Amino acid sequence: MRASPRQHRLLEPPSVDERTPNRDERHLVTAADADKDGRVSQNELLAYIERAAVGKSVDEIPGYLTAAADAVFGLMDTDQSGKVDKTEFEQYLKAHNLTAGDEFTKLDRDSDGSLDKADLRTAMLHFLGSPDPAAERWLLALFTT
Repeated sequence: MRASPRQHRLLEPPSVDERTPNRDERHLVTAADADKDGRVSQNELLAYIERAAVGKSVDEIPGYLTAAADAVFGLMDTDQSGKVDKTEFEQYLKAHNLTAGDEFTKLDRDSDGSLDKADLRTAMLHFLGSPDPAAERWLLALFTT
């Protein structure tokens, strides 16, 4: 049986165009590369992202931060209900060798027993803009995996 064009495409390596950074990615690299060596270290990237988040409201954070929070939400929301319950949250943390503590309660802003995307976006903003190094430590999994 012959593979469909879509299936076949999934088996092929990406084309040169797919590996070439787009304009937004080039801008991010240029802006984040503090020492202008043509590479962005983890520290440079985190410092750039922090500058983009400090003093901003959730509605003002750059799209790539919203996308990152939403991607993590998608990983946590294993039943695809649109909500993350405490069990899903704890499973996500366990997969990243972290323990929950009372983070879930802090993140559940409306105390309904579940998290939504807005809760995670708020947590990411707090994490990036907080002087407390322990703030939302579970979000470090975003940057270390």
